Amino acid sequence: MEGRQIVILGAGIAGISAAHSLYKQGFKNVTILEAQNRVGGRIFTQKSGEDVLEMGAQFIHGQIGNPVYELGCNKQLLAQDEESDLHLDLVPHYHTQKGLKIDDKVSESFDSKYLGMRLDINKYSRDEKDNGYCYSSVGDWFDKWFQKYLEEECCNDSEETKSLKKGLFGWWQRFEVVDNACDSHALSLEAWGMWQECAGEEFTPIKKGYLAILDVLLADLPSDVVCTNKPVTKITWKSESGHEKVVITCAAGEIYLADHVIVTCSLGYIKGAMYMSCVILIFNGPFNTLHIVAPKL
Repeated sequence: MEGRQIVILGAGIAGISAAHSLYKQGFKNVTILEAQNRVGGRIFTQKSGEDVLEMGAQFIHGQIGNPVYELGCNKQLLAQDEESDLHLDLVPHYHTQKGLKIDDKVSESFDSKYLGMRLDINKYSRDEKDNGYCYSSVGDWFDKWFQKYLEEECCNDSEETKSLKKGLFGWWQRFEVVDNACDSHALSLEAWGMWQECAGEEFTPIKKGYLAILDVLLADLPSDVVCTNKPVTKITWKSESGHEKVVITCAAGEIYLADHVIVTCSLGYIKGAMYMSCVILIFNGPFNTLHIVAPKL
């Protein structure tokens, strides 16, 4: 196994945990190529003295079956209840753009309906693919639901109350952009239910910042495993390169040879690279199988 050369693209938590798992299994010839000048990817912890500011991932979401949570517990990295203010029972209050507070009964009733609808969308996307209407996106589902809600459940509401509910729906749509990092009309409804959330506390902070999780993994790896400032522009598979190995070409012209390549950058990045002239990532050779793996930490 030591003779097998493995190159991993991306030094985010996926790439680093993949390298960590490989090392534990006896694969020692592993290199991580990272385009940026730092590790972490979407984990980007900034420190000022004892203070921590997260520019990316901030919380561990869910506990049961969550390997990140388990690692944090084992290494005593997690903030306890008394160290965090996230365990307060917060009640949201909404105001109009003119500063007028929306009646809590109106907002609480709407929030309950909206959150219930979000549970329904999970069931639809998992179990009910063919129910007579083909939704083009998650946003399309939201729009159709809200229109039906207004027509069937708000017919006796005053125009002012309907207007407030439209505003609440708009707020939730903006929240979806924050939660999903894009407009909901760009999200696939069919794939929505594929995401399985872990049960348990939804927001668990890490005392010294999220980067502390990566520091634990990196401590078990040789210091030269990660090569930063190595944006990859081309991957040429064995059948196309004429070599016995996969050829990985970096932007500055460096060449890396590998028996296996693990690409951990997001599908969104790969799709964007196909259309952006400033970022080029070319896969020469066929994709026979797409493997999606979540290695245990």
